[in-house]
Amino acid sequence: MIKKGITKSHGIGWSFYKEKLSEKEVECYNLLLDGFMKYEQSIPYKNLEVKQIERIYEALKFDVPQLFFVKRITCQHMPILRCGWVVPQYRFSKVETYATLDAIQCKIDEIQKNVAYKSKYEKEKFIHDYICSSVKYDYTFKESSFECVGPILFGKGVCEGISKATKLLLDSVGIDSLIVHGASKNQQVHNLSDNSHAWNMVRIDNLNYHLDVTFDLSVMAHDVLRYDYFNLSNQDILIDHIYEHTAYPSCITSRDYYVEHNMYMVNKNLFKSYLETRLKYGEKNILVKLPRVSDIDKARDEIIDIVQKCISKRRISVQYQVTYNESQRVFLLHID
Repeated sequence: MIKKGITKSHGIGWSFYKEKLSEKEVECYNLLLDGFMKYEQSIPYKNLEVKQIERIYEALKFDVPQLFFVKRITCQHMPILRCGWVVPQYRFSKVETYATLDAIQCKIDEIQKNVAYKSKYEKEKFIHDYICSSVKYDYTFKESSFECVGPILFGKGVCEGISKATKLLLDSVGIDSLIVHGASKNQQVHNLSDNSHAWNMVRIDNLNYHLDVTFDLSVMAHDVLRYDYFNLSNQDILIDHIYEHTAYPSCITSRDYYVEHNMYMVNKNLFKSYLETRLKYGEKNILVKLPRVSDIDKARDEIIDIVQKCISKRRISVQYQVTYNESQRVFLLHID
């Protein structure tokens, strides 16, 4: 049975960009949302300029990931009267769109069942793990990969689509979230308006955190889930991200996954003891996080030296590999 557009069960959550609009712009925001969902061919507006309409449309795209079916808009504007009509270009027919929304809702229903009695933090982690386990980065850059549909239904996405999918799923389980626009410091960025990367911000227990599922997905190896970019503060995310942080809520603290799960090694002796225990139990993938160090390559060499000594002590012959995320100081020891 096809639903009549977006319903409460589809989970429209924290409309962060809507909050930045004026009262008149909010009225138009609501009119456009309603008009898009009814597949109207033209939606009238008044007392607004074209630049305002464009800003409202941008706000809608990132507040409401379900609007994947709106490809673009044009404005038929009458400057003297400051009014006109928004003319949407839809990607699919109304029937196709509602059927796709129903398919997305089936995924949401599965997640909601799995997290029904979990805390918000546990729900967030479940969604993070779900996306990291089921989505691959799409280097072919298909159109669907820039929307929530790509990651949720096809298992492929780019950062924009992954952040939209993450927001949609978080919204559906009652977690406030928004999409942050910025860039990676590894990219060739000339100014903040480049907005070549996107990730999420979440609100858990009245505290805001950065959540970059795309980056956690990108540093995964040997199918080991990573939490290098899970619930970071402004200070931590700015190590390798760039964004206009004054335009967003402040994330004053981290809720570091590695610290909470005793995987944070403050000295060599602690790491050695931890490693020996993990090896004793036959673990093949061992993750650790280090404090901020000035020479990450030296730290890597010291870790390898400790690994060699621990393996030799156990008198076992194995092949192993040590990889690391330099900016977040997370190391993975993989044993074949």
